[in-house]
Amino acid sequence: MKVKTGQTMMMGLAVLLIFFMVGCAEPADQSPGSETKTITDMAGRTVEVPTEVNSVLGLSSTNRFIVYLDAVDKMAGVREMEQSRPYSMPWTMAIKSEIPDIPLFDESDFETIMALEPDLILSCSGDYTVDFSGQEAIQKRTGIPVVITKPYVCLAKNLDNFYETVKIIGDLLGKEERAKELISGVEAIIDDLNERTREIPDEEKPTVYVGGKSWAGSHGLTSTSSYYSAFEFVNAKNVAAEIGEENAFIDPEAIIAWDPDIIFIESAGGLELSLEELKEPKYQSLKAVKNNEVHKIFLKIWNNTNIENVLINAYYVGSVLYPEKFSDIDFAKKADEIYELFLGRPIYDEMVERFGEPGKINLK
Repeated sequence: MKVKTGQTMMMGLAVLLIFFMVGCAEPADQSPGSETKTITDMAGRTVEVPTEVNSVLGLSSTNRFIVYLDAVDKMAGVREMEQSRPYSMPWTMAIKSEIPDIPLFDESDFETIMALEPDLILSCSGDYTVDFSGQEAIQKRTGIPVVITKPYVCLAKNLDNFYETVKIIGDLLGKEERAKELISGVEAIIDDLNERTREIPDEEKPTVYVGGKSWAGSHGLTSTSSYYSAFEFVNAKNVAAEIGEENAFIDPEAIIAWDPDIIFIESAGGLELSLEELKEPKYQSLKAVKNNEVHKIFLKIWNNTNIENVLINAYYVGSVLYPEKFSDIDFAKKADEIYELFLGRPIYDEMVERFGEPGKINLK
C-alpha cells in the first residue's frame, strides 16, 4: 500500500524536529557550573571565572574571607600554618572543628594546588605593589583562574579595599546577600564608634600609644603605627601620628619624649617583649607607667589583619579613653556580637582563654 504524500511530509518533519532537538540539547557532560563570565579584579586584571563556584582555594590571607562569607563548605584547602595552629586567628578558631577535614596545600607547589582541582583561586597582593607576576604564574601553570584582591592591613585607611574585597568574593561565591550583611554590619559599627567620639575636643582627649604591634613577627614596645585603626575609629590622639608611617619601629627616646597618658599593647609575643622593656629604668618616668595605665588588647595582625579584632579593640580603647561615652557597652557581649557578625558564632571566651582578656596590666 502506498503512503500518502501528506503522511510522508509529516513523518519527515517529525524526524527533522527530533534531530533539531537532539542537536540543540546541552551535552551530557556540560553543567551550569561550567559556564563562565568575565570580571575585572582589584589588580585591574580581566579574568574569566566560572559563573558557579563550588570549590575555591584561598592563597595568602584570603581564606579568612571565605569564612567571613559563610562559605567554608566551598573551601578547597588550607595551609599547614592554618591547620596546625587553629587558635592563632579568630577565623581559624571559629572553624577549628572543620579544619582537620580540609585538605592541606602548599602555595609554592603548583602540583598540590592542581591536585585539589578548585574552580577558582583567590589571592591578596600582600602589599601595595603593582607586580602581580606571581599570581599570573600560578594561573598560567595551573590553568585555574586567579582573582586578586588588594591589601586592607590598615582598615581605617583601606575601608574601600575591604568592602570591595567582600563584594567581589561574595559575588564569586554566590554569597551576595551575606556580603551585604557583613558590609552593612561593619558600617554600623564604625558609625557607632565615630558618633560616640567625634565631638570630643582634642584638649579633653588623653594621649595614646600602641606598642608590641605585630608585623611580620612579634616585636616589642617600639613597634607602633601612626594609623592604628582601633585609635582612628574612636578619634584617639595618637602620639605617633607625626611619624606618618603605617608600620614603624621607633627609637625608645621618642616614646619617652611623647610621654603618652595611656599605652596599649597587643597580646601574643609582643606583649611579653613590651612588658620586659617597660621594666627598664628609662621608662619609669612615663605617665602611663607611673599611673598604671598600660592596657592589653587583642592581636591585630596574624597573616594580615584580624578585622574583627580591630573593631573589638576599638570598643575597648574607647571605653578606656572616654568611659562615659561607652558606659552602656558590655564589652564581652559587644565582642561576641562582632565575632558573630564575621564568623557566625561567639568566640570571645575562647579568645580570652588563648590570649588573655583585654584590660589593664598590673606592672607592679
